[in-house]
Amino acid sequence: MKKYRFIIPMITFIPIWTNLVLAGAWTQKRGHYYAKFGILRFRSTSQYLLNGDRQRLADNGQVLDLGFYFYLEYGLYDNLTLISSIPFKRLNFSCVTTGCNNTSSGLADIYAGFRYRLSQNVWVVSVQSGIKIPPGYETDEEQLNSAPPLGDGQTDIDFHLLLGRSIFNYQGYINFDVGYRARSGEPVDEIPFTLELGVNLTKEYLLIGRIYGVRSISEKQGQDDFRITNGEIENFVGTGALEDFLKAQIQLVYRINSWVNISFIFEQVLDGRNTSHASILGGGIAFNN
Repeated sequence: MKKYRFIIPMITFIPIWTNLVLAGAWTQKRGHYYAKFGILRFRSTSQYLLNGDRQRLADNGQVLDLGFYFYLEYGLYDNLTLISSIPFKRLNFSCVTTGCNNTSSGLADIYAGFRYRLSQNVWVVSVQSGIKIPPGYETDEEQLNSAPPLGDGQTDIDFHLLLGRSIFNYQGYINFDVGYRARSGEPVDEIPFTLELGVNLTKEYLLIGRIYGVRSISEKQGQDDFRITNGEIENFVGTGALEDFLKAQIQLVYRINSWVNISFIFEQVLDGRNTSHASILGGGIAFNN
């Protein structure tokens, strides 16, 4: 197996993908849709190790992940919404000390699922399920020739319980989400969670704050998950058995009119294990009817 002198944090798209496919407990009305085109820029110069310690990337390295995505919700019925997310990514790892510069680009993990509303009283209660499918990108370290993979190549199935309600006399909302992600292969299953609060600042502006992350359900890590031989790391960070993270996000939405809005996003990784410490900037334009 090829050895790597540097650590490449490869959880880069997973937090973003998680954010995109959980838009709250509400469903679209029958025949209505919500479509968003967006861009997200992920930059990292350090990572969290398996014990939670934060460490600078070797060789003064830097990871840049530029992602373009299309997200769609469609109301099949008033209480049943179909969901999909299709991303395209360009990943680059560069290092000052050795002069390395490696890039991968292409279609990343595709998500398809549904959200079903169980009740709509004071609280909106929904369930959501979906599947994440790798579209065939390369994951073999030898074939990649030191370039970062576009994902872990795993097929994941998730299940979520979502609760949401309006607050501040319908000038805001709160949303809770907790779920279970069943992962194929070596990675352990996970518990994803989200707490989100949105407030209308004016008729045109909406401010959203969100805390979200995942926790692995077992401590199946050990040294086998972080393979080191003669001081050299053999696996990409984020492609092992355990990947925890906690993130905070602020989003400002500007409503151009009743069916078009634009959004600006700032996000920060707060904590984790076997994941990147990173900042994310992004924006998008959304259409709905």
